[in-house]
This record gives sequence, C-alpha cells and structure tokens, in this order.
Amino acid sequence: DVVIHNHPSGQLAPSEADLQLAAIVAHDDAWPFRQGVSTKQAPDYYEVVKDPIDLSMIQRCARAAAQRVANSSA
Repeated sequence: DVVIHNHPSGQLAPSEADLQLAAIVAHDDAWPFRQGVSTKQAPDYYEVVKDPIDLSMIQRCARAAAQRVANSSA
C-alpha cells in the first residue's frame, strides 16, 4: 500500500519515500523480508535477533507516521 499525503497544491500525492517503499516491497527478491519470521520456522530467532523488523512493520510505521502528520496539519 502507498500512503497518501497532502500535497502542497491541495491534491493528494504519494511521497517519494512511499513510492520507494512500495517498489522495494514489490521487488521479486524482497519475499523473505515482507513478513516477520515465524517461530515455527526458526524457534530461536527472537533470542538471536533482539529487534527484528520486516517490510510489513516498516509499512505500518510509515502509515502511522503519515496519519499523525495528516492529523496534526488538519
């Protein structure tokens, strides 16, 4: 999903970061990074990786940040 931001012209437009993130997620080689690691697949993963992050988490954070910006400028 591309987060939509208010454009200075009053139109809605995706930010450059939104477009870049969408391109990264859509890339064929991004598949291992789109979702978090399952403890079924790697039971010790969260013991080894203390602060895991995946592309779906980055998208959620970007959407939340965009929403906060939109709410503060409304």
